[in-house]
Amino acid sequence: MKPTHSEQRPSCKEVLLTSVVMMFTTTALVGCSTVATLTGVANSDPSDRCAIPQVYSGVAYDACLIRNGAEEYGIAVIAVLDLPISAVADTVALPYTLVMQAEHGNLCGGNAEAGE
Repeated sequence: MKPTHSEQRPSCKEVLLTSVVMMFTTTALVGCSTVATLTGVANSDPSDRCAIPQVYSGVAYDACLIRNGAEEYGIAVIAVLDLPISAVADTVALPYTLVMQAEHGNLCGGNAEAGE
């Protein structure tokens, strides 16, 4: 007796395709705060009360979200989950952000402290 379609095991191609899609989706979400701060998307959200430096901006932005976004529980949870991933992404971006910090100071909230 032949197994029906629902009983068949996925082919190697299906497993590979599913794995690639999952990896792409995960990679797209990696370091969301880092991507948001470096592209300018997150330069004004909760940072009115926080100084966000160029260097490790994703980590600083996550910390600001956690500290100031406590009333919105979902945002704080996402920021906590994103924090270690942003730390890795910020480390990769460190050569770029060091230069940008020296040239332009903080992204927001405290440029006077950066020596401007």
